Amino acid sequence: MNAENTMKTGGWIVTAGDPGIEKHPEAKAAFEKAAGGLLGAKYEAFAVIATQVVAGINYCILCRITPVVPEPKQSIQLVYIYEDLNKNAKITDRRVLIGESALGGFEANAGDLSLDQNPKVKEAYEKALTGRLGVDHEAIAYLGSQIVSGTNYLILSKDTVVAPGAEAAVALLTVYEDLKGTAELIKTEKIVLGVTD
Repeated sequence: MNAENTMKTGGWIVTAGDPGIEKHPEAKAAFEKAAGGLLGAKYEAFAVIATQVVAGINYCILCRITPVVPEPKQSIQLVYIYEDLNKNAKITDRRVLIGESALGGFEANAGDLSLDQNPKVKEAYEKALTGRLGVDHEAIAYLGSQIVSGTNYLILSKDTVVAPGAEAAVALLTVYEDLKGTAELIKTEKIVLGVTD
């Protein structure tokens, strides 16, 4: 486990520092073991959101899943993987963040999930959070968008209340950008790690 993982929430340790899957070889290896033999869909890991030490280790990993069918509808999910003490790994649960069974109307981001690689979304995100006090928001990934009278962007974020000893939480932020380019944060939904819908 990465030594930077120091923030606990409900037994889960939210990843501190860079959550990118390439920065966490143990989690990447567990993911590849668990998802490698699955048929019917391509699993693409993006980030290690959190870990939980049990008799072995649980990983919460942000993934894009693409069914192997004509004209596939991609989904973005939190995939929970359990790796036992013998390094056997399996998927134990999943939570759909964008897909057929969650957040109707949002279309999954089919490109790079990094906010830095999506400058229009990053600009809206930064505008929406300018001047907001009390919580530090650290974007993990741009998950997708929804066309309304303007555009809603769904962003996965690590949020920490500005207070001594505050623990990080994982949240879904909905940023609305109108047709004139004005942006605001319209919804924050905290994710309870280990709990799926």
